[in-house]
Amino acid sequence: MHRRIPSNILFPYYVATWLTFPWLAIAFPSCNNLLGQEPPGKNPNISATPMVVWNDGKLPGHHHEHGEDGHRHDAVDISGISLVDTTEDKRRKASMTPEQRKEYDRQRAIVEREEALARDAYFSKLPDGDTSELAKEFSSAFAAFRYATKELVVTIQKFAVSDEKTDKELDGMQANWLSVVANCNKAKAAWVSKAAALYVSDPEKYGLIGKSLKEMLLFDAERDRFDGWHDAAPRLASVDLPIVDDNFAIALAMTCVANNEYEVAQTYVEGLIKKNVLPEQQQSYLGQLSLLQESWEKEKEFRESDLTRSNPKVEFITSKGRFVIELFEDDAPEATKNIIYLVEKGFYNRKSFFRVEQHSVVQTGCEKGDGTGDAGYTFRELANKRKHFRGSCGIALGSVKGAADPDSGSSQFYIASLPLNHLDADYAVFGRVVEGMETLGFLRRLNLAKEEERKENKTPPDFIIRAKVLNKRDHDYVPTVVRGKLYR
Repeated sequence: MHRRIPSNILFPYYVATWLTFPWLAIAFPSCNNLLGQEPPGKNPNISATPMVVWNDGKLPGHHHEHGEDGHRHDAVDISGISLVDTTEDKRRKASMTPEQRKEYDRQRAIVEREEALARDAYFSKLPDGDTSELAKEFSSAFAAFRYATKELVVTIQKFAVSDEKTDKELDGMQANWLSVVANCNKAKAAWVSKAAALYVSDPEKYGLIGKSLKEMLLFDAERDRFDGWHDAAPRLASVDLPIVDDNFAIALAMTCVANNEYEVAQTYVEGLIKKNVLPEQQQSYLGQLSLLQESWEKEKEFRESDLTRSNPKVEFITSKGRFVIELFEDDAPEATKNIIYLVEKGFYNRKSFFRVEQHSVVQTGCEKGDGTGDAGYTFRELANKRKHFRGSCGIALGSVKGAADPDSGSSQFYIASLPLNHLDADYAVFGRVVEGMETLGFLRRLNLAKEEERKENKTPPDFIIRAKVLNKRDHDYVPTVVRGKLYR
């Protein structure tokens, strides 16, 4: 049996999950006061994406006071003050006197305050008196999301004072936590879908809805949180919209690729490549959409066939939520036996997600937490006919003379955040996430396989609380050992 993880350890992780929704302060404004905290040094009502600016200078009924002396700029050029410290901002401040820097910082605080007020007033705001059917559906979805958010905050509050609870009570609270997180994600997806439908119906009339969608998509795409955009992203790509600039087009294209909407992504990728605005690596990746589309057509056939098989499933409860992996036993028999064997032995309990990299993979299963550990043995699994798409699970391998060693499979595995066809030839795909993929987007981003990052890292990574087999076929699951001794 694994030792219970105390609620005072889990609580910071749950709070961190909640804080990563930048628009929760809009959906439920009092939640910061309820918890008495917010991200350090950051007003949650300011856009988390600096490319989206809400203050247009027309905030109704707003004014700010400057004291008895009014503005005293002391020869400081305060034009163009931004919400983030740009290189130009730092250069300007470096040439200022202490008095000028003080005035500059004061003006910066005013800009931030007015931006926060503008966002609070305009985020997801409907035109006055709008009673259209789409507007009603949007308002209903927004209200449902606000309610789900409220339930989330209440659950966090209960965790905060749960030290004296019994194990049974804590189990119930953790189950409730998983439920409300899932409901919140579902409600947000429904809200985004209704917002997209409303905005494309009349982009000029619903410009503030469009701006809200832009902020959310830019934020989510940056963090590999593509789930919940399955319906909205293709809809936004179906018409010419005033919110579309290069950054939004890239985010929209990456979102469509993640959700296997390759033809939709292509409508933006062609223009981006012609304008030469993509980084070299991203351009190379997005230039392979036709190959990804071809692989996806075959994958759809495999997934249709999976429905007729009794594929095993494994559930992972993590510090940020729950996800379930379906195992491709017929395509990766050794990897399937290995995963089930280790799960049933309790090996994965409290193992960290030591590698979480943007647009790449989430990796876990290391005994040492730095990418060098295993279960004390290896097994052999060759690459198979299954390819890497978002949510695909593969066995991490060591290397021999620079090439992947198929005999080095052990306890470590990874989950792809995007289609990664460059891994298809060497790494065995043994399953895919079929529930809770959105959970992985909340894992703390880091790579403790890098020595420098291990030295600098001061915050612990997210981790697996427990894992269990939900179903399996009627036979023993014991991997065939190539090197070492079987984990007991």
